[in-house]
Amino acid sequence: MSILMAMEGVCDPEQDIIDGVDWSVGAKASNTGKYTCLTGELADSFWEYPASGLEFIKWPSAIVPENLRNNKVTFIMASGMGSNFGDKGLHELYLNGKKILEINTPYETTISWKSELATAKFETVFIDKSDDLFGIFSVTVNPEAIDFGKRQSFEMKGKKCLCNSWFSISKVENLKRLNVKELQSKMKIGARISGIKAATSSAKDGLLDVICACYWDKTASVSIANDKTIMPKGENIIIFNAGGKKLPADANIIVDKAVDESKWLIEVYPESVLKAPDEGYKKHLEYLNKLECVIWKDSVEKINNYLQLRKSAKIIKDDDGKNHIKASLVGFPEGFKSEQPLTAIITLPPRTWEAKAFCDNKEIRYEYVSLKGGVRGIKFDIFPGRKHVDVFYRK
Repeated sequence: MSILMAMEGVCDPEQDIIDGVDWSVGAKASNTGKYTCLTGELADSFWEYPASGLEFIKWPSAIVPENLRNNKVTFIMASGMGSNFGDKGLHELYLNGKKILEINTPYETTISWKSELATAKFETVFIDKSDDLFGIFSVTVNPEAIDFGKRQSFEMKGKKCLCNSWFSISKVENLKRLNVKELQSKMKIGARISGIKAATSSAKDGLLDVICACYWDKTASVSIANDKTIMPKGENIIIFNAGGKKLPADANIIVDKAVDESKWLIEVYPESVLKAPDEGYKKHLEYLNKLECVIWKDSVEKINNYLQLRKSAKIIKDDDGKNHIKASLVGFPEGFKSEQPLTAIITLPPRTWEAKAFCDNKEIRYEYVSLKGGVRGIKFDIFPGRKHVDVFYRK
């Protein structure tokens, strides 16, 4: 057996594995640029959104050797899916001009699709701060659909639908050496996906039997910088009481760990917990109330709304050229409250040596920040109600 056939967790060991993308030739797509890939780093990426039905990605595979004729062949590539937009995103995969598969975008650790000509699998190994999925996309194709001795022409087309769950491929080398199962275990992919799905479905369906907790560095406050929302990177997501089970005995140990490591701790729970007969819940909540640390306890619905607002918020900047920047913060409605710090950062013009921030003609708390390339910025609190902040500066 060749080393190509030994890649654990990706393909059937009886299949021959070929690089799904020949990067010496390159790819074309409706959208291109540097984007997150399965390593968690930025890479040359190509993607399409399905909603319009007009977008695409086209790419060649490595050459399929003649000696594989009559065999099924598996093509592997680094891919991503914007599954947090929903599982109704539809894409059509073509090989050498012929449609071989239609795929959707469920939020799972491993996703499989099948047709008469091919099977495909997506295995998640990384989840970014927007909860998008990145991993290995493998397509196993029947010999009658393959043009042996040549590069194969792939195309992924977005199928018109009411969903914008995108699909991408990224330039990542040495995919055949990856141990998918090991990466999934190391990154706690299964637990994270279960936690995200539990919180989302609880908010959507009003389920009363799920408690979810996650924690991250306190210093990673929720910020909006240059029109881009910067979210905390959650290191752990833990499900409590999923499926009607009792609160685990180590729930308080998890809390202690968050406190000891100076983490933010979010506890998501339905209001019914306060009235629950289970003594475990009551003791756990009493324990949380005694701790002198930052803990955010709220209903699943409220926290889910907060997460959605955080994703949609952005800064609209307007520099009138008269040493005045007007920054409008969009996405946080009147009365929106959070125990977490919500801040905005905007860059200042070159050679600016002083700046002040005002809201409703009153000076507000702000601080200077150093950005990449020696650029300076000003950081200030976000005010609900879509109020704008005036920044006056001097050069």
